[in-house]
Amino acid sequence: MKRDVPPSDIGSDTYPSVSIVTIAKDNLAGLQRTLASVTTQLHRPYECIVVDGASTDGTVEWLAQQHFPDFVRATSEPDDGIYDAMNKGVARASGDYILMLNSGDCLADRSVLSDVVARLATSSSDWVFGKSIIETAEGDYVHDLKYLRRFRLLMGLMTVPHQAVLMSTGLLRTLGGFRTDVGISADQELLSRAWRISTPTYLDMVVARCEGGGRGSTQEVGAYARSAAKHRELQGATIAGSRLMDQVVTSLGITFAAGTALLRHILRLVRAVTRGRPIPDPREPSSHGSRR
Repeated sequence: MKRDVPPSDIGSDTYPSVSIVTIAKDNLAGLQRTLASVTTQLHRPYECIVVDGASTDGTVEWLAQQHFPDFVRATSEPDDGIYDAMNKGVARASGDYILMLNSGDCLADRSVLSDVVARLATSSSDWVFGKSIIETAEGDYVHDLKYLRRFRLLMGLMTVPHQAVLMSTGLLRTLGGFRTDVGISADQELLSRAWRISTPTYLDMVVARCEGGGRGSTQEVGAYARSAAKHRELQGATIAGSRLMDQVVTSLGITFAAGTALLRHILRLVRAVTRGRPIPDPREPSSHGSRR
């Protein structure tokens, strides 16, 4: 049974406070969708920090004209990319936990924050992750991480949509935020560092709806495994302390990932045919990213 947490409990000793960070760049329609899902929550967030990258599509003007609830704060200024913008949001956040919900993505339903904060109140974990719904041309599907294990994340065999992760502000800052020198997989790199020092908790619930086709979702099969290998090398954590051994295991992982992706595509193809939807492109990988 869902439990609604009243707004009066925000920031109290009973329930942890949640800061939502939303970055945007020339995606006004996506930003409107995201903020609509945030401002209509039964349990309002402690704050929603919008970091716009000096958009030229009317976003700046639209933000200036809105009369948002007082917990929404928006700024617009040039940045050095997606993760630089996300780090700006982290630096400005003051809640107990932070949820990164980029423009185009939205909370799964109006009671998400009610359910999440109730669970965080009884959790000792510095970070938690749940399910997400990925929206694609051939239909939506649930990205479930019930069987996620540390090894699978560190090897790049499974990815975690950052939209379904809530991490304590303290842990995020201890980690130094997102690296801006590892490309579009910086969210996975940060989560791999987080898991090395703090074990997360799985939430058996859908946290967010994410648009397919984001920059982090268009990598080829095996790209996450190769990215994870680079992350381990940067972190000085290659397998058995050997770069050669790491390369061998990574190659095996890529083969496994390719086989898994093929099976996933076959299942999606069957679903598309039985539902009368367009046949999905086999080159289109599963999504975990968001448009910005």
